[in-house]
Amino acid sequence: MTDQDFLTYVHRIQHVPTEVDAGSQSQPWEDFLAGLAEYGLAIDSTGRLHLQGQNRFRYFNSIAVAGTSASQTGLAANTWNTVNFGAETIDTDGIHSTSSATSRLTFPLVGKWLVGGTALIDYTSIVSEALAGLRIIFNGGTTTTYGKNLSAVTNAATTTVVSTGLALVVATATTDFVELQGIVTDNAGPGTFDITNSTDNQIVAFYIGE
Repeated sequence: MTDQDFLTYVHRIQHVPTEVDAGSQSQPWEDFLAGLAEYGLAIDSTGRLHLQGQNRFRYFNSIAVAGTSASQTGLAANTWNTVNFGAETIDTDGIHSTSSATSRLTFPLVGKWLVGGTALIDYTSIVSEALAGLRIIFNGGTTTTYGKNLSAVTNAATTTVVSTGLALVVATATTDFVELQGIVTDNAGPGTFDITNSTDNQIVAFYIGE
């Protein structure tokens, strides 16, 4: 059945009875169900339309994977700094922009999303480092944060760069957004750190379901 065939078919059965009780089914109703089946759809005993083999409609293949396009240098220690993502490898639904608000992944659909982030942190300029880590922030706020991941670091000559990450599930409404932030704490002075441009740097969102 082509798309045009389906439109013609829908027009023809506009007045098909909506009862799903077996005793009230007519031949047009059975034809209607058969037509739905050709498009992978079904109606259950309560009259709910859904995908065959599922109990709902699913929003398939909604995913975004963004990466950095440049290093961010001279970031203040002891402060959460937002990571900018000027590049992307996957974006099925306009979740990310490489030209404006590049730090954000904005959700096009209400539901549950798997969100993750990784970053390569260079803390060579930190005077007396203690912790380095990441967190996910929600709608730009500082109180609603997710998955804070802090790791102890040392300033040995071979360990001044650390790659860290986190993954979590968030419940969202349409137009909600998340961002990835990094931090290095400095116990001795106002040092700085860098987010080094690398394929290690990513922010990812994948739609799970309602």
